[in-house]
Amino acid sequence: MFGDHFEGGGEDLLALRQPLGVRAVAADGAHSTVRSLLRAAFPGQPGTLTITAADVRLSGVDPSTSHTWAEDGHWAALFPLGTDPQGRPLRRLVLGGPGRSLPREVPVTEDEIREGLRTVFGTRVHLLELRYARRITNASRQVEQYRHGRVFLAGDAAHVHLPLGAQGMNTGMQDALNLGWKLGAAVHGWAPENLLDTYHTERHAAGAAVLRNVRAQSLLMDWAGTRDPDVLAAREIFTDMARLPDVQSYLADLMSGMAFRYPMPGTETHPLVGRPAPDLELVPARLHELLRSGHGILLDPADTFAKVAGPWSDRVDRVGQGAATEPMLVRPDGYVCWAGANALEPALAHWFGDRR
Repeated sequence: MFGDHFEGGGEDLLALRQPLGVRAVAADGAHSTVRSLLRAAFPGQPGTLTITAADVRLSGVDPSTSHTWAEDGHWAALFPLGTDPQGRPLRRLVLGGPGRSLPREVPVTEDEIREGLRTVFGTRVHLLELRYARRITNASRQVEQYRHGRVFLAGDAAHVHLPLGAQGMNTGMQDALNLGWKLGAAVHGWAPENLLDTYHTERHAAGAAVLRNVRAQSLLMDWAGTRDPDVLAAREIFTDMARLPDVQSYLADLMSGMAFRYPMPGTETHPLVGRPAPDLELVPARLHELLRSGHGILLDPADTFAKVAGPWSDRVDRVGQGAATEPMLVRPDGYVCWAGANALEPALAHWFGDRR
């Protein structure tokens, strides 16, 4: 695993493009050295503006305050960050609007934060402490391939976008969950052919969906504070729609990544396949607790598939009576890869390799 710091020659890294041997995961961030050494294509939209993000302590702020726009286009967003060691509330403050897009290398000062607060909130909100600040851009990029031979790109090394709703964190975690069990299968020698290739197939599409919704949010938020009447009209309509329970549910699933459906065999015949499994109350534990084994889980409520699943018992745990659900096969990353009553054996072989 390559983390935030990587020291190594490009020739050594490029050798990992070959299909056999040691595998490596590059998770070294938006300015990934590994991605550069691989010369991996990283297309998308360059940053056209910056906004200011700071971790702060404030006084005079209503705890329920989130996004606030001033009439002149300046805006502020506040997100809770828990408390400091003394138990005092911390918040992530984001500022934007006309004239606030400065080069990333320009330091963020306390005076700039105070002026931004005064512009949006007047004199009722004050800066008590500035703990950390940086400028972030609206760049939106994604690598063309998540796999380069024996090197896999994950997290911000594979995709960058405005950090809205912790989607970058959620997407990176899902990258790791998706790739981790597949690498484990390869290391232990039972990975089916092309299993590692499904990492790109599944996560590239998921990452592209995140970039689309972030760009849409950025447009509606009017980060630059243009006060464009068309944008304001669209935002007002969207705000009204977002009050509807069904829309709120959809947006929650979209922002968390739970709305995305992986392309895989069976999606055309069963609505659960390709989606995160419901966190069912099972015997002896909830589904997410059973997945801690790192194995797949076969839910077999009528004890119908014990003989069929037996040859994969070292990789798939079967849960019989007590599973109040229809039969389904859940991968170690929590996604349903088979459901129904037919063709279980081909699904086991497709995801969990040859019979033992």
